[in-house]
Amino acid sequence: ALLQPYSLPSTMADAGAPEARGGDAAADEEGAVIVRSLAEALALCRVTHLSLAGQRLSAVPPELAKLQHLRHLDLSDNDLASLAGLPDLRNLEYLDLSWNKLALLPVELISQMSLKRVDLSGNEFVDRKTTRETLSALLPECTAIM
Repeated sequence: ALLQPYSLPSTMADAGAPEARGGDAAADEEGAVIVRSLAEALALCRVTHLSLAGQRLSAVPPELAKLQHLRHLDLSDNDLASLAGLPDLRNLEYLDLSWNKLALLPVELISQMSLKRVDLSGNEFVDRKTTRETLSALLPECTAIM
């Protein structure tokens, strides 16, 4: 299984972090807890960073709606052709959608988020110029990587 890193406030570490329960987790050099499954991330409170990169996802997991504290979501290197089902994550600042199969920008979803940076590189956009212009108009404070 691929690792799925996320940050957990230090005050939460004793209240359910996998290592506190004898689970199979570790911490990186910055102290962010790394778990090995989405299910484990969902069991914890206040997840802020989650990577589902390279998981061969063809759809956005509906369970993400439960992670309302997410600030960083990595869905790169999957098989996503659409973002249908991506919940309104109002705290989301960074979204990595690189190397998927997106052809059109799902404006109605991205315009609801407080994104500061979105990575769309390596996708199959029909019109990159229009996609970039639309994204800039909707999210002027957001840096887009294409």
